[in-house]
Amino acid sequence: MLRRTILCGSIALLMLGTLSAAPAEKSEAPLDRQSRIRDLEQLLRDQLARNRELAGQLAEAKFEINDLRQKMAVMQYKPLNTTIPAQPEQRLPDGWQSRQFNGVQFYLVPLGAQSAQPATVQRP
Repeated sequence: MLRRTILCGSIALLMLGTLSAAPAEKSEAPLDRQSRIRDLEQLLRDQLARNRELAGQLAEAKFEINDLRQKMAVMQYKPLNTTIPAQPEQRLPDGWQSRQFNGVQFYLVPLGAQSAQPATVQRP
């Protein structure tokens, strides 16, 4: 705690010494003041011209924003309907079998007239 107090006090003394040692500002000569005033007046005119230019750009941007907002109001996002409407119960073709596994419906379809019959294995 004592070290912190000493450190803060010495920093404050150094700052006061630096500020008191700073040279005082010299008064400007009358000619320098006039040229400084002219420079500031020119700077003000330049800034006013830039302000008018930016005001014109702002008006154009506002017009464009309003135009885009009107176009967006016309365009509506319509998500695709991914649901399949319910279809009436249809009779399966001959030989087809409807099955369900883990909630998914699938069909067993015979590949031909012979494949519809159960396979027979011949043993020697």
